[in-house]
Amino acid sequence: MPPTTPATTFPTFTVAGQHQPALDAGLQRLSVTERSPGHVLCDIEVVDWGATSDGSIGFLWSDGRVLNIGAMVSVGQGTDVLFDGRVLALEARLSPAGAPTLVLQCTGKRPAATRAGASQLRWGADLLRLEVTVEKLGRGRPRPGRPHRTVLRARGEATWAAAVGPNALRAAGGVDLLGVGAVFAGACAVTEVTIRFDRDQGWRVEFSATRRSDEGRGG
Repeated sequence: MPPTTPATTFPTFTVAGQHQPALDAGLQRLSVTERSPGHVLCDIEVVDWGATSDGSIGFLWSDGRVLNIGAMVSVGQGTDVLFDGRVLALEARLSPAGAPTLVLQCTGKRPAATRAGASQLRWGADLLRLEVTVEKLGRGRPRPGRPHRTVLRARGEATWAAAVGPNALRAAGGVDLLGVGAVFAGACAVTEVTIRFDRDQGWRVEFSATRRSDEGRGG
């Protein structure tokens, strides 16, 4: 199986070009979602309560000194940059069940892909989970020269290797599904990619893909 990042390896954050270690340590969850090239959404949830710089206990981030609407935020993992963009909205979450948290809703971009062509994901290796269906399009029976058109829809989860580097999944790119039944194997168009991190599950990569075909078995 390809190497994956350990569950304890946290993302790193810079705000306005300055690394923010306290933001790294307070992270609860992260999602970076790409639905089309150049259209990336990033949600970051961090603990917003604790010891402040003056030694008192209070809100850490919702005081507006570091994080605010329009702030430039960059998310990294090791030497890889996952997201660059700006804060569009702030959401406070307060309840008696736990410490207050602050959610940053950001928009921006991922770095350009490092390779051309389709990524490859193989069941039992870098493809961890797959839910895929093939169904007929349209009505009526196939006629000579006009077989049924079908559509394949897939949702899956892959190892960290699918997040960055030469095998990275990208929206509007391609993915070859390998090591699965012949009806479902083959090239698909990627429609959405989400890189996730949380304290319980660590890193994971989720994707959606489709394929249309004139062949009953989906291509």
